[in-house]
Amino acid sequence: MSVGIMITYYNPDNGAVTQLESIVGQADEICIVDNSSAAVSEKNQQMIAAFAGLKYIPLNDNRGIGAAQNIGAAYLFEKVDHLIFLDQDSLPAPDMVKQLLLSLRILQSAGVKVGGIGPQAINKWTKEPYKAKVKKGKYVLPNEKILEVSEIISSGTIVSKQVWEEVGGIEEGLFIDGVDHEWCWRATAKGDYRFFINENAHLQHSLGEGDKKILGVMSLKVPSPIRCYYQYRNYFILCRRSYVPLYWKVMNGIKYCFKMVCYPLLLPEKRAYFKYIMKGIREGIMKK
Repeated sequence: MSVGIMITYYNPDNGAVTQLESIVGQADEICIVDNSSAAVSEKNQQMIAAFAGLKYIPLNDNRGIGAAQNIGAAYLFEKVDHLIFLDQDSLPAPDMVKQLLLSLRILQSAGVKVGGIGPQAINKWTKEPYKAKVKKGKYVLPNEKILEVSEIISSGTIVSKQVWEEVGGIEEGLFIDGVDHEWCWRATAKGDYRFFINENAHLQHSLGEGDKKILGVMSLKVPSPIRCYYQYRNYFILCRRSYVPLYWKVMNGIKYCFKMVCYPLLLPEKRAYFKYIMKGIREGIMKK
């Protein structure tokens, strides 16, 4: 199996160099698609110049993670038969790719239709593994740390060219929030594909935009106000679709009701949170 790694950039910090150091040698091809502005892209090119053989594609504007991933996939699938997506702030373990390939071979030899396999995401701040609170998944093979789940985040996920071509690319109109989960649900609906987490493959990651404290006590994953716009808009867009799981609609409906009250009341940027949440609800209902 040949493997390419596709990284999406948007104003990355110096941690991008550490990430490249961790993946060079793990893949046959590496492609970076940059959503940063032209001025920032120029600095990014200088930052990664020490790494030979990388394909760098600057978009000179933020076209969203979906568009960037589609562009990177189109380039890499001309050269490899498997692709791993990475966010710019994700740090793979030295053997992550090896572990993902191993679990892919195990599942395929058992006759499983694999849509994608992701690593065990580790909170980069607490060093604790992220664990689902509602849909915890199930182990599918004896003596293997392979957990079947309904959906996985894109960062660290391995996908085959054949599955990608059958399912189609990422829905670019969603821009950022929910793009990875929507693709998983669509793959399941279209081709009965299944998704997994290999708990022996590790990836340091920060879900959303990290944890913040509310009133100095409660630690929650708090997005920026503009991310709230995409979360609420995409929630209403995805709720209309029959292939989106009912548990996700209910769970996120409850969560977003809580956020709609708490964020404008308890966070510093009260007016901005209220503005973007209301905008997201309005444009989600209007299918914008």
